Amino acid sequence: MQLLINNLLNPIYIQIFIFLVLLFNSKSLFPQEITNGFVMEKRFADKYKKLLESTLIFLDNLEPKLLVIDKDVYKEKSKFEEIFQFSYSPKKIRSWLNQRIKKVIIDKSNFYIAQYYNGQLSLDPTFFELSKLDQILVLIHEARHADGNFSHIKCPNVFPFLSIRNPEINLENEYACDSITNGCYGASAAFLYELISYGILNQELLIGKYNSELARIIRK
Repeated sequence: MQLLINNLLNPIYIQIFIFLVLLFNSKSLFPQEITNGFVMEKRFADKYKKLLESTLIFLDNLEPKLLVIDKDVYKEKSKFEEIFQFSYSPKKIRSWLNQRIKKVIIDKSNFYIAQYYNGQLSLDPTFFELSKLDQILVLIHEARHADGNFSHIKCPNVFPFLSIRNPEINLENEYACDSITNGCYGASAAFLYELISYGILNQELLIGKYNSELARIIRK
């Protein structure tokens, strides 16, 4: 018994005990902050919290008003409700994002601007250099991965299209395309089509981005 007590009083065991107490009394080894529904590690929050907040506020302001295209054309081409299971609404999109993205971390990547896995979104710092619209497209794209088996496929050997967010990347034979229309690129394209249909933002810019997203869908 005395031997057991002596072992427990060993400084090494005391340090292990303190570590375990801290671990079980927190959900993460790093303190966390809630940022508009997303959890960000506190060590990153001070620098990036306001940037992410401003992006989500930008989304809030993309409210639909009146359709600027023919109603029948809209009904034929709009895929938003089919993919998202609700009619276009910035408030509902924010809720949709929050349900899928449980934690945001900042992680330097040599290739990807963003990566999603099991509720965690890893953002390269260059994410915040994108336009607010492109940041939203990235968030929607990554969150769509949570809805099922929406893994990307390799783009074809001959793929002449450029990445609208990183034109220096060669997309040929990279896992940067989809084989289905309702995957990650389909979701971001559906979002853009709503902005086009309601005359939100610059139409020429939106159409270019819409076509760019659809170019990543390789139908076999």
